[in-house]
Amino acid sequence: MHDSALAPSGRRGKRLSALLACLFACLLFFFSGCTPANRTQDMRKPENPALEQALPSGFIALSESRTNNYADAVAFCKRHGGRLPRINNSDSWDGRNPPARDIHIDGFGYGHRPWSEVGLPSAAYWTGTADTDNAGYSWFVSAYGGNVDVDSSHQSDGTSVVCVP
Repeated sequence: MHDSALAPSGRRGKRLSALLACLFACLLFFFSGCTPANRTQDMRKPENPALEQALPSGFIALSESRTNNYADAVAFCKRHGGRLPRINNSDSWDGRNPPARDIHIDGFGYGHRPWSEVGLPSAAYWTGTADTDNAGYSWFVSAYGGNVDVDSSHQSDGTSVVCVP
């Protein structure tokens, strides 16, 4: 009698375990394709058609995902036939010479220009210019204080991406 009293509970427990295992496998399969590269929004094929009109002249693609490390950003621009904007048309810069107010950034114009004139969402965007004073760092452009500004960040950090031709 003791064994038969436990039997229904044991069968229900096995069914519940099998159901939970199946549910876990389905969730794992569903989320396995959700990498940061798959989650980025491409302005050339936006989910929101209004975003397509928001891409200003001089830029060819935009990822608003703020999870793009430097390598992801370079790959994103290559996939869209472009590159990251550069500071003073250079692959490297020390941040001092010329001073930030005198730099030119592809697509963004000169430093300290009002961000509202850029036409992009307010965010930080990688540039293709390395920080020569800090190994593994690159410069990014942002809307600090309402103006175009630059700062450097480690290449493993995540920012948004905008590409130029």
